[in-house]
Amino acid sequence: GTMRWHASVLLLTMAHYSPTAGLSFTAPRPLAPASSVSRTAVCMAARPPTAMFAANSASKWLVVAGNTVAVWSRRDFISPYIVVGSIVATFGTDALKRTINQQRPAGSPFTDPGMPSSHALVSSFLAVGWCTVASSAPTRFALLAIALAISLLRVFCGYHTYAQIAVGALIGGLSAGAWMALSAVIIALAEPRAAKLAVWAAYLAGSALFIAQKMASWTGKHRAL
Repeated sequence: GTMRWHASVLLLTMAHYSPTAGLSFTAPRPLAPASSVSRTAVCMAARPPTAMFAANSASKWLVVAGNTVAVWSRRDFISPYIVVGSIVATFGTDALKRTINQQRPAGSPFTDPGMPSSHALVSSFLAVGWCTVASSAPTRFALLAIALAISLLRVFCGYHTYAQIAVGALIGGLSAGAWMALSAVIIALAEPRAAKLAVWAAYLAGSALFIAQKMASWTGKHRAL
């Protein structure tokens, strides 16, 4: 009886591991290769926080609102003069982009060229312009910090490269320096009342053009960008 029991156990064991038997050994399933990981999951993990996109979208409205309040509360020569310069810089950047014709980063929802970043250029222009009339160091620091934050948001959201915002900031800062130097010449040579009337007329006309040509698109398909 004992011999038969041992023989039965041996036969069952051989049958379990035999390739011709009904029973077979099941090896562990290999791990899926890294390339099979869902691309969607990777993109979702790499996507910046929603708050970052919201901050980027709101920045242009806040810049316009801040400059408008500054101009109408001060009602002097230099305030609208700074904004007129920024409007010129905005349209000048469009021409510069078409000339350089460098594409934006892969995945950007925009189809126009990205070099230089207009957000970086104009925000830097305004920051440097207002720094020349700011009365305190903390105010100047805040202005430059805001321009830097606006520029970096364009990279974090995937709309520009670091090179594109760096070139934009450099051109914007240098242009503002030259623009403000010209204001000193105007103030020295022009009759004050005539200069003020001229710059306010340019401000109103430029603002109307900016609203029609630029701000109209902010409520269109790119309103959240």
